[in-house]
Amino acid sequence: MTLVLRLEDALDPRVAGGKAARLARARRLGLPVPDGVVVSARAFEAHLARAGAAPPLARADHDLRPDDPDGLARAAAAFAARVAAVDVDPALLDAVALEAPAIARSSGLGEDAPGCSFAGQLDSIGPVTTRAELARALVAVWSSFASARALAYQLARGARLGGLAVLVQRLVPARRAGVLFTRHPARPATLLIEAVDGPAEDLVQGRVEPTRLEVGRDGPADGLPGDLRGLGLRLEQAFGAPQDVEWVVDPAGAVHVVQSRDQTGAPPRRWTNANLIENFPGPVTPLLASVLTTGYEHLLRGLGRAFGVAPWRLERVAPALRRLVGFHGGRVYYDLTAVREVLAAAPLGDDLAALFERYVGAPPTPPAARGWRDLGSRAGQALEALAIAARVAWLYRDLGARVARFEARVDAYAGATAPPLLVARGQADLLADLRGFVALRTDWVDPGLADVAAMVTSGLLARLLERALPDRPSAPLMARLLGGLEGLVSAGPVDGLWALSRDPALRDALDREPDDRAALAALERPTRRAVDAWLEAWGFRCSGELTLTTPSFQDEPWRALALARAYARDDGGSPAARAAAQAADRREAGAEVRAALPRALRSAFGRLLTATQASIALRERARLKQALLYSRLRRVVMALGERLAARGLLERPDDVWFLGWQELEALALGGALDPRGAREVAALRRRRHAAWPSRVPEVIELAPGDVHDDAADGGEPAPAPGELTGTGAAPGRVTAPARVLEHVAEAGRLGRGDVLVVRQTDPGWAAALFLAGGLVVERGGLLSHGAIVAREYGLPTVIGVRDATRRIAEGQVVTVDGSAGRVRLA
Repeated sequence: MTLVLRLEDALDPRVAGGKAARLARARRLGLPVPDGVVVSARAFEAHLARAGAAPPLARADHDLRPDDPDGLARAAAAFAARVAAVDVDPALLDAVALEAPAIARSSGLGEDAPGCSFAGQLDSIGPVTTRAELARALVAVWSSFASARALAYQLARGARLGGLAVLVQRLVPARRAGVLFTRHPARPATLLIEAVDGPAEDLVQGRVEPTRLEVGRDGPADGLPGDLRGLGLRLEQAFGAPQDVEWVVDPAGAVHVVQSRDQTGAPPRRWTNANLIENFPGPVTPLLASVLTTGYEHLLRGLGRAFGVAPWRLERVAPALRRLVGFHGGRVYYDLTAVREVLAAAPLGDDLAALFERYVGAPPTPPAARGWRDLGSRAGQALEALAIAARVAWLYRDLGARVARFEARVDAYAGATAPPLLVARGQADLLADLRGFVALRTDWVDPGLADVAAMVTSGLLARLLERALPDRPSAPLMARLLGGLEGLVSAGPVDGLWALSRDPALRDALDREPDDRAALAALERPTRRAVDAWLEAWGFRCSGELTLTTPSFQDEPWRALALARAYARDDGGSPAARAAAQAADRREAGAEVRAALPRALRSAFGRLLTATQASIALRERARLKQALLYSRLRRVVMALGERLAARGLLERPDDVWFLGWQELEALALGGALDPRGAREVAALRRRRHAAWPSRVPEVIELAPGDVHDDAADGGEPAPAPGELTGTGAAPGRVTAPARVLEHVAEAGRLGRGDVLVVRQTDPGWAAALFLAGGLVVERGGLLSHGAIVAREYGLPTVIGVRDATRRIAEGQVVTVDGSAGRVRLA
């Protein structure tokens, strides 16, 4: 049994305690940690056995209380006397091989754990220069295991130390010392440094006022000793959480790390608009915000019930369910911390969370503090897990039928709320239509199942490729394997518009009338019927189709002719021909991967690939109907706004966008607290909506309760020479002029083969993507709707190119390398 370990070998916290084990890891990473040895917890146990001493809290029948200082003091004194009554084993002192001067530092088993740091509860003794001083120091540190303050802390927190090791470490003479917090408690985007001259003992004991300095996580770091910021960030990365780092600067100016623990207190919450920005690119209105907030809560709660997660588990995460999304700078964001907390209620919660983060293109987030295995008995957990597995298998047997059921429900709602029917509908009926939408939106399990299937299957497929073929980047492989999928409904608008653009009568009308409105009015009846049929089938699809405030092609039908003009100028291959070429490449890629995989994995790969492709097709079907549903809500709410404005309750009909749906309901029913005040509320919110910044960051870290500063981030970046990088979403390479577009209505500016540069793409961009030769997108993931359509038509595509629409100039020649994820600027 080894009683003394070299520090770099003391990696097991059950033997070396938390403090020493973490410093051992840091030393192994090459960080400047002073050398030392660890007198293990086994040595402490051996000494207690020789002394006949038992820690007071080890007895089940103890009567100690945290509010009884006299009783705690008596118990502590008795324990210390027993520990000191026996000499320290000489062999133990020999094994330490003291390098003077040294310091004997406590390292408790359970110390520095999340939620129970034990900071300041155990003793450290120094300087130690002789063998006799070492023996006294060991006894003093061991005695502190049951000091009055340590006993009170454990009783108050309901925590117990499992043992005690002692780190005997070279004592660094301190010219300056202090503490680094890698996440400022109030401003998580910055680091906080507290420093004092000389040793840090008075600082950590709270006896002196330190000098404080804040620095960003990158950029200038003036005033910091050495690379203190870099050391802190490396420790944060190594331990997977914000760190509280104690440091010392020696007389020569070198920085040494003497402790690193997870920061106590509420950790920052991480927010991202990845994936959401695709569907909601601009500031959202209060009406949409009210729909989204309740919608996401009901989605996750409904899926949990459907999967058979115990009701008490769902109730436990109810607060997190209510904050799955929030709003910063007028945009909708996922609260990734809340997502982690919710998914932790299910078996394999951390794995599901990792798959979700990959799916939406979000950065990894620290695990929830408590998960599935932390609650309930092992037997109960096993039974629950089996029941959930059976339930999941049952749900996914007929996923296609479930999506079809959702499609039928939306079609029924769309039929009942067709625009011509709304003209004569009264306020009460329109309110019923609004409630009908809310009922549909709060029962989103069927389309949610398709989304979950796409998330899980695509994530598992990517993992298989990464592990089985580590020398081949997974992103380009995934792009090819998921390209040219047959039966995608997103191809419908493009195929239909292409067919219209081949109609000689439409071409002739477009040639005669350069103005789109005039051309639409001049169409002959058969051609107009064909255009109207396309508008009825697909005209609700447009960029920003879920924002409610964006007019669709059905609202402004002449805009469809602008796209038809661009298609008419295109004498290249049809969409179907291009999709067929991509399908051939997809099959070729599948064959290449099968040949490269170990034989044992080929069957699993084939099943997983088929499941991924099928789930993506089902997800796109559900997404199409979601667009139809929201387009009908837009018409219903606009009609309701007209009725409320006619009654004088609103200043103007479109004030409806600036009230939540619950506020609209109360206003229409006559039960609002201040119905006449709705005009002022809407006007105020309208002004605030117009003032939101044009750009917001993709990822934000904030202290709980904080909101992101509304100011736009930074100024206009200078055009970047050289190369921009992102993620390749569709393979291939193309060099062409760039067309930087804000809205799909500008697609008439696209020439055949131009590189389309946009902030985001939703399914409404499909008609414009067909005209492009390449695609560069600021936001989005491999399974974003735009990326799926780009692969369908073989467009070299790079996503995640930060500030692309500001850094690429209109008409600038660029080279898009969709395989390498690079955009080269001429």
